[in-house]
Amino acid sequence: MGGAFQSALHEAIAVLRRYRFPITVRRSTVLRAVIYGLVVVTFSLLTEFVVNATAGGTLPGPLDGYRWFAWPALGLIFVASLIIAVRDRLRHRAPGPHSVADVPAELLIPPPGLPRTIDEFTGREQELDELRILVPVPEAHRPSVPVVVNIYGPAGAGKSTLAIRFAREIMPRYPDAQLYVNLQGVSAKPREPVEALSRLVRALGVRGRDLPTDLEGLTGLYRANLEGKRAVVVLDHAARESQVRPLLPGFPTCLVLVTSQQPLDELIGSKELRLGVMSEDDAVALLERVAGDPVRRLGDAEAVKQVTELCGNLPLALSIAGVLLRRHGKHPIAELVVQLTDKRGLLERFHMGELDVRVGFDVGYDHLSRRERTLFRRLRLLPEQPFSADMAAALVDSSRDEAQQLLRRLVAEQMLEQVGDDRYALQNLIAVYAEEKLEKEEPRCERQAGLGRALWLYVEETMRQSALLDPRILETANGAAGRASVSLDEQLTALDWFERERATLMTVLRRAVEIQAHDMVWRLAVSLQPFFDLRGHRTNWAEVQDAALRSAPAIEGIHARAWIELGCGHLQWLQRRHEQAHSHLEEAVEMAMAGQQPRLEARTRYLMGRVAQDTGRLNEALVHLNRAANTFHDEDLLREQTNTLFDIAMVLHELDQLTVREVLHHGESVLTALAGMPAELWVVRSIGRIKDYLGHVTEKLGDMERAGTYYIGGGEAFQRIRFRHGYGHTRRDLGRVRMRQGSLERAAAFLEESIATFRTIGDRYDEGLTLLLAGDVQDRLGRQMEADRHWQNALKVLSEVGAEEIVEPRLHLQPLSASPHGGRSGRHVRLVLRRAESR
Repeated sequence: MGGAFQSALHEAIAVLRRYRFPITVRRSTVLRAVIYGLVVVTFSLLTEFVVNATAGGTLPGPLDGYRWFAWPALGLIFVASLIIAVRDRLRHRAPGPHSVADVPAELLIPPPGLPRTIDEFTGREQELDELRILVPVPEAHRPSVPVVVNIYGPAGAGKSTLAIRFAREIMPRYPDAQLYVNLQGVSAKPREPVEALSRLVRALGVRGRDLPTDLEGLTGLYRANLEGKRAVVVLDHAARESQVRPLLPGFPTCLVLVTSQQPLDELIGSKELRLGVMSEDDAVALLERVAGDPVRRLGDAEAVKQVTELCGNLPLALSIAGVLLRRHGKHPIAELVVQLTDKRGLLERFHMGELDVRVGFDVGYDHLSRRERTLFRRLRLLPEQPFSADMAAALVDSSRDEAQQLLRRLVAEQMLEQVGDDRYALQNLIAVYAEEKLEKEEPRCERQAGLGRALWLYVEETMRQSALLDPRILETANGAAGRASVSLDEQLTALDWFERERATLMTVLRRAVEIQAHDMVWRLAVSLQPFFDLRGHRTNWAEVQDAALRSAPAIEGIHARAWIELGCGHLQWLQRRHEQAHSHLEEAVEMAMAGQQPRLEARTRYLMGRVAQDTGRLNEALVHLNRAANTFHDEDLLREQTNTLFDIAMVLHELDQLTVREVLHHGESVLTALAGMPAELWVVRSIGRIKDYLGHVTEKLGDMERAGTYYIGGGEAFQRIRFRHGYGHTRRDLGRVRMRQGSLERAAAFLEESIATFRTIGDRYDEGLTLLLAGDVQDRLGRQMEADRHWQNALKVLSEVGAEEIVEPRLHLQPLSASPHGGRSGRHVRLVLRRAESR
């Protein structure tokens, strides 16, 4: 009896060990162990009491009265244990000869075949066509080797969806079996090959407790069941080649589609398809399809496009964004754009249930070496995307060759996009991920050092391009000799470079200010002066000069501070702030003299003469211009000397020391001299400026035809070098001449072009003056509403810039709407314009 009891006890314990608790209990190993322990202890105590009672012993306390129940209880325990053991044995019996002993619970449920087709599958027609080419049609071409296709790409690119979609498309070619297993390569613990093979074998219908549990046995059984069959196997989210290799059937009748973030290059003979982000059109289509009616009703194509760009055109992010749009009612797009524009917590917005873009990024980041992680994080410091290997090398203080190797590894791990031969870029969402890692893992001092090295590359390139615009900039600002001659085409190409890089250079400036790189700030300010002088962008120029002025106290070298003051004075003069301009230029000329910089002194004195001329201090203007001309002559700067001599003639004419005829003769002589010089930006600009002035002289004589010819010639010169400010002036001058000739429609057209030009470069003063004249023309055409609109806009613009010319007349102006014919307004407008032009 004792042996039978012990046998029953062991069988009962074995049953309890095999018993599976509900999912909420099974998830806690500790709780399960406690429950098992309590059951075994209780069962053992009860058995001990029963055995004791049947042996004639006594039971403790009140239990002693139930000794008569001992034998029936023992029999009942034995029968119950036997029934449970037999029932458990029958439940786990399989019809086949094989079974797996002690298989995890989740493996007892056979996995399904291919997952369902994704309803929101959109686009990817080009990729599907590539897969169709990679996978031969069995009837037309029976392959002699196994067909394995590795679909790889960045996290969230839709690799799984594409693989399943294609597998379902070609199911008729592989009717015998369609298998799918998630290898969990994007999780912290990828699925082991043994576990994956167990799932695949069970999906093939193999059951039984005696299934092999080792890798070799399962591989043999898996391949034996696929031999001669046409089957498609999808191995999703593979982490590495060693995880995939045992799962390959090895038969040419089978197709294997493997998805992974990185290319599995060690799978010899496999074909590869890299899946990148979606095209713009496909991304918009996917977002609209997932979001449904709310997006279609709004019809806000621009906002939809913004959302797709902020999602980086990643299908996973687009799907989540589409669900968010669908949930938030009728007007969610603008709100979603605002949310996605805010980088703080952005990646959390792309987490929904099991969908999480961060998971894939984590996997790629974990695969990187320490050096690769450092570069990846610091790429977020760069002021522009895409970037070159030189920029990457500066970030980590390495050679270019090492940087290229690191970049290639980042591309292989799908953490970076290669967008050209030597151009790389971070996709939008992964850039946010890099910034998060930068903030958490990178010491501030190392960040600033890496950023400083990268910014210097931008500054050096900016100085090189600036030296093409004005060869003497590099010579004076950096102590190096500039090129003696630069062609106009080279200069125009440099101007285009500045135009393209303007936003980036402003970011470089702001980053330099942040890390207090004062030397970079002033060199950027000096290098940008020729570009801003020619192309305008007054708001940007003001920001640059303000930053340079704040950095000045920390800069060593008097010539640097002189350049900063010169730039500030130049900008203030163009903005008609003559007192401030004179103050800055006085500082600059004193520093240039102290630093024995004659060329810089001459530049400064020339501007001081122009400021004095504009404010009516003509004798003072002559002094500065004469000293500048003498220095230019001594320094053999012929173009600067010629230009300055004409300014002297202008001042002498205003002093009535030169007649109109003498001014015209002198002007034509200067134009002839300039025409004989090599064509370059400043020569052409001087030609345009002189022709514009000669136009004013002949206009005062009443010779409108000749004045118009000069203005047209000046405009052509300015347009040739794309000098917007000068071109805007000649358009206004032509408008005034045509108005005086009675050609009002042509005058209106010229003036509208001038207004648009000044508005583009941010010259509010000249925009206001041209608006005044445009109102006058519309008044003469009898278009009172248009005339009133132009005058009102003129008053608003000129008041904003504090133009002195508008203060007195405005005090006497009646509301424009009170003058039905605009007569009084027109008279005051012309008065203001004449006063402004006389200066």
